[in-house]
Amino acid sequence: MKTSWWSLDQAPVLGLAGLLLLSWVGAHSHVSHAVIASRNPFVPVWVAYSASAAAPLVVAALAGLLLVLVIPLRNRLNLTDLRQSGKSSVRILFPLWVCVAVGGLALNLAARGEYLIEAPVYLAVTGPGWLVSLATTVQPLSIIATGVMTNRWRLVSTFLALAWVLILFAEATRLLAGVVILLLIGRLLGGGRVPLLAWLGGVFSVLVILPVPLYSRGLSAHGLVPYGHALWAELTGGNYLGQAVSSAAENLGFTIPLLVFTSEQSGITVSDIAISLNPGPGSLVGWDKILYSMRVHEFIPYSSLGEFASFGLAALIGWVFVWGFVIRLCVSSVSRNTTCFMVLFLAVELGLGFMSMLLITQYNTRAVARILGMMIAIALMERVSRVVLTIRFWLVVNA
Repeated sequence: MKTSWWSLDQAPVLGLAGLLLLSWVGAHSHVSHAVIASRNPFVPVWVAYSASAAAPLVVAALAGLLLVLVIPLRNRLNLTDLRQSGKSSVRILFPLWVCVAVGGLALNLAARGEYLIEAPVYLAVTGPGWLVSLATTVQPLSIIATGVMTNRWRLVSTFLALAWVLILFAEATRLLAGVVILLLIGRLLGGGRVPLLAWLGGVFSVLVILPVPLYSRGLSAHGLVPYGHALWAELTGGNYLGQAVSSAAENLGFTIPLLVFTSEQSGITVSDIAISLNPGPGSLVGWDKILYSMRVHEFIPYSSLGEFASFGLAALIGWVFVWGFVIRLCVSSVSRNTTCFMVLFLAVELGLGFMSMLLITQYNTRAVARILGMMIAIALMERVSRVVLTIRFWLVVNA
């Protein structure tokens, strides 16, 4: 069965298109039904929103995504071949998949420490900055690896999946809503069959779970215990559904007002964008000097989409196109690997691709550029490993 109209390299691009449309609906709903009167850092962003200002920006971003979606790339993934490669990967590299799944959990436990249970402030950590960054970056890959394990150790993978749910719930991160989808992707990459009903259930789970972290992060006490008590009180109070829908509309919809607000900032320069695109250390490339000027508030960075939109619709279309093309090229490149390592590289690229999909909507270009840089480096690493394995095989055959 060949996928003639879509392939996995297009998944993050399609995901961003869906996220923008959903956010647009959420923003309109929130503005239409909520009273934005409280004094908080989010007010200027919401005040900047208008349907007339948002429409051309959303359409331009969707146009860039459409352009990159129709580019024909070599070796569009055949699902039958993918399942066969996944089964081979599980059989030969299963200990490595286990290490990735368990290692990701261990990194997050080390980074958050006791603050996973109770914390004085949101996202409090006990580990150093580099450990926190690494732990956050590997989260999607580790969850995908847990999904891969369902094809062989279902009970163990279920335990790990529950552990991930608790950790992400304690962190109040949006990634919690995507756990089911990532687990299904992992099962698919591991050679398992995932029926359409399961994918529909995964999408539904995103809508149901998303209000939970968005509600939790607004509480005065943080961590697993306070969040658990608050969620239980909400669920048993009989008013959770209405508040959850309102919270989801506000937080999910925030993407579009932030895009509009950032696009109207005249202080963003070409030099700022050049610094943002440089993945080097902030102190060396100049990011530390412009860091606080590229934000709405200390806790609210400009959005990458908005930073490019401030230079016009053509710049926005171009940036979305480049973002999507890099992701598609990297995923497509590693999918041409004919060894059992292909699925591992593919899982890494897809995990980073989905992470950048979230970052491009509500974080600075620098955060997005660093993820894209990682994807390019991994694709190059995969190419080198492919050459090394080919040469080694040739030497063994001709020895």
